[in-house]
Amino acid sequence: MGSYERGVLQSLARSDKWVLGGDGPFLWAPGSPIWLEKPGFWDAGQFYRHQIGPLFSVELLGPTGEPINLRSVSRRWTPAYVLQEYESSGGIKMLERKTVLPSGVLVSELTVETDHLVNISLVAWSIQPAEPDTSAVRGVGTVAVPRRLPAPVGSSELVWLALALGPGESVVQVTPSEAGTAGPLWTRSALWETLKAGDQPEHIGRMKHQLHLGMRMDLELSPKTPIRLVAAMALATEREKAEQAARQNVRGDARPIEESLDAWEQYIAAIPQFRCSSEHVQRYYWYRWMGLRMAMQRPGVGQLKRRTVCEGPGYFRRAITYSLQAHLRELRWMKTSQVAQDTLFNFFDAQEEDGRIPGIIDLEGAREESFYHADWAGSVLDLLSIHPSREILVAAYRSLSRYAQWLRSTRDPEGVGLYAVENHYETGQEFSSRYQVVNPEADIQHWGNRFQLQGVDATTYAYELYRGLTLMAGMLGEEGQGAVWREEAERIKQAVLLRMWDSGDQMFYDVDSRTGNRTKVKAGTCFYPFMTDMPEEKHCAALEHHLLNPEEFWTEYPFPSLSMDDPMFNPLGLWKGLMRNCPWNGRSWPMLNSHLVEALARAGARLQPSLLPHAGEALLRTIRLLFLGGDAALPNCYEHYNPLTGKPCLYRTINDYQHSWVIDLILKYCAGLQPDPNGTLRVSPLPTGLEFVHVQGARVFGHEIDIEVADGRVISLHVDGEQMDTSGERIAIDLTALPPTAG
Repeated sequence: MGSYERGVLQSLARSDKWVLGGDGPFLWAPGSPIWLEKPGFWDAGQFYRHQIGPLFSVELLGPTGEPINLRSVSRRWTPAYVLQEYESSGGIKMLERKTVLPSGVLVSELTVETDHLVNISLVAWSIQPAEPDTSAVRGVGTVAVPRRLPAPVGSSELVWLALALGPGESVVQVTPSEAGTAGPLWTRSALWETLKAGDQPEHIGRMKHQLHLGMRMDLELSPKTPIRLVAAMALATEREKAEQAARQNVRGDARPIEESLDAWEQYIAAIPQFRCSSEHVQRYYWYRWMGLRMAMQRPGVGQLKRRTVCEGPGYFRRAITYSLQAHLRELRWMKTSQVAQDTLFNFFDAQEEDGRIPGIIDLEGAREESFYHADWAGSVLDLLSIHPSREILVAAYRSLSRYAQWLRSTRDPEGVGLYAVENHYETGQEFSSRYQVVNPEADIQHWGNRFQLQGVDATTYAYELYRGLTLMAGMLGEEGQGAVWREEAERIKQAVLLRMWDSGDQMFYDVDSRTGNRTKVKAGTCFYPFMTDMPEEKHCAALEHHLLNPEEFWTEYPFPSLSMDDPMFNPLGLWKGLMRNCPWNGRSWPMLNSHLVEALARAGARLQPSLLPHAGEALLRTIRLLFLGGDAALPNCYEHYNPLTGKPCLYRTINDYQHSWVIDLILKYCAGLQPDPNGTLRVSPLPTGLEFVHVQGARVFGHEIDIEVADGRVISLHVDGEQMDTSGERIAIDLTALPPTAG
């Protein structure tokens, strides 16, 4: 391990990115950072989901104590660390490597050198608010201050920020102030004249002031003799843990940057290796895996006792069911199921007595009114198709059986087979004419603003739920109950085909619950049935005449969430004259695109092969959308994009938003790896036009899979190192008939 994984990290390097963290309690992903040109971390980050800032900065002082003006001359980001170079007009150069470790420690590793002999001082410092009932504490080689959290993390209402500087001894100063700058401007801090040797208070008591925290080391720089120094800030709910973590990372033998690299390399080694002829596809594959780890956190506190993958940074640094269906489909490709299982079980742990599964879970518990429709059973079965697990199967069947009973009693109490959407939040798709057509006030934003709409998306998810429970019951030997689930699935299927399908328009539509009439609103969700086995070949007219129609949905950057001929269509994110955060009246959403690529691919494979080239093209165009200006060096994942220009919602400042399943689409349809929960691996790449695709080390049903695809044809397929026959039109391998390998 090392060379390949490190090469992946370097392939993602760029100068315009700064986010650091992953798989820990702290994520540094400020949406609009102000102080990137200053050493250290001054812009706010997130401790779990709570924003904490400012953090700390680093300053070089000359012989008279005045700051040395360092100019940032370059920045290079990789997922493991940021490399930033500074230089002064006086011949001093400083190289900074900074990272955020899974332990919750922010590290700024500095190498300082000069071309002449000079005495300087290095200062690590911060400004923190002083609560009336909290205090700053000077420890051995650290200074720590508590911050009150808006909501508890586990049993603690405080987070301790411990600052350390090393290796070696430093002078510590804590100066209270009634006023102070909000930025890392040394000459405006209360430490400018007070940070010096002498008697320092051991304890700064209760006060309603700012606290200026500083640590200083005096150095003699010899020409061409670099000095390595480290500043670190650790965040923890216990003071002793924060202080210990900060001290450990500034010792002379500490190598925090290497620790970060090792953690990332171990993560990369646990996922399938991937290469292909498209720079966009290859880079996005690895970039997406980077985003997933950035979104991981292992709290072990509060209501999230297990590791989880959050939906994104900022507000979205929490567990959300609508994105779980995406997370499970991507995480399943890791070589073990542990992260996916933990992420799933967090929701099962939070399930209500009546069977409802909350839509949003924070450390302090579930958000009371939250709920999202989602493809629960489909994503769980996708997980089981790679990692068979009786533990996951039993837990999922138990929880989803209760959920299915709640869903029917609350969303289809009349038993008509169509499932209701009661609020535009619970689809994850606010602001759309599909809701306004049944209630002109549907866009009033609160969870209690309810309406009645029998949704194509909600009903499709319900169908997959009952179909999935049928399969799970069979896997568990509960054939009797499986027949009950099968009957409900069939009832939904017949209702969809009879009541949602409009043969004149050749389109599936939502239904107004009050009148029973189809709404005639062409939303992207109207194509969701094609992800299932409900439609027949005749229904493919909806895909041909609408989804692939350049006047409606087949845009340069697919797919608009609302047909372009709808009166409320707007590609800019405007809804009633206001730029919305989550507009679904025409923007292109990666989440929607994931569904629609699936719809085309599955309909092509099952019903109409002529759709397959369109599915391949839609996939590549969807991936191309996720690059700023189409530049292969600038992958991203914003919530939504302009379907006509491809421009993302930069105004939202939320990047690396894990709300789709692009990794899964790449491995299933570019590489052709399509396992099922019975242990059969089908291999059927889409015609994408890619010259070659190579996957190595995909672990499926306990077997190592390597595959090479060229121009849509399987060139070689190895299972546990053994060459498989790829000569037939359809490649299907029963993995259960092969002895599993260790690992």
